[in-house]
Amino acid sequence: MQLFPRAAGLYILTLFFVMTILIGGACSPLRETRSITVFAAASLQEPLTDITEKYSALNNIDVYLNLGGSLALANQIARGAPADVFISAGVNPTAKIRAENMVAPHNVVSWLTNEIVLVAGAPNGFVNRGIETVLGKTVAVADPERAPAGRYAKECLETFGLWNQMEYSVIRSANVRSALVSVETGAADLAFVYRTDLLLSDAVEVVFPCPKGSHTFIEYLVSLIGRDQQAEYGANFIEFLNTEYVKGIMRRYGFIVIEQP
Repeated sequence: MQLFPRAAGLYILTLFFVMTILIGGACSPLRETRSITVFAAASLQEPLTDITEKYSALNNIDVYLNLGGSLALANQIARGAPADVFISAGVNPTAKIRAENMVAPHNVVSWLTNEIVLVAGAPNGFVNRGIETVLGKTVAVADPERAPAGRYAKECLETFGLWNQMEYSVIRSANVRSALVSVETGAADLAFVYRTDLLLSDAVEVVFPCPKGSHTFIEYLVSLIGRDQQAEYGANFIEFLNTEYVKGIMRRYGFIVIEQP
């Protein structure tokens, strides 16, 4: 008759400890997720993939890349997309998010520059014919309304008085990489791309390099977008972009690094 009370007491004591553990676990804070999201120009896909993988391994932080046309990305950020760092291939996309008070002027730095070139499938008979080669041809251009690469190409064509003559034969691509693919696949005769894109394809070659002064200076800007505690992670990532390791990667991919003061 005495066994039952003892068993009942043991059961109640065990239940008490189980409930204590469960309640304690429920009240403990969830493990912090260490991650940042980087919105970046499509022309940076390959080097940024290498860079973010290295950064993640060194800092135990997940880095998510959202790549696309810089103006399109700026519009996403302006509408509230959760970006921690924005790397734009031009000044205007960065100016857009600054106008929305989403980034402070002191949180924007110049990082890289590049060149715009007219290319055709290799081998081709257009080499050394000049920029007038675009007349009567289908030309793939990153949409000037969505990507700085397209704006640079348009400015180059306007400098030589050709844009109005061939505007309606232009294939407007979502970004510069799409323009490159159009030439590689034969969907377009010619395309304006960044010189760094040439390192990614054996199927195209330069027809005409847009000279300095024919378009706005190409400038890749890096912006820190404050999002509470994520701002610290974003700032650390931007510091990493200025290391000798990253500079070496960018030069290997053909970019010109703008030295920081």
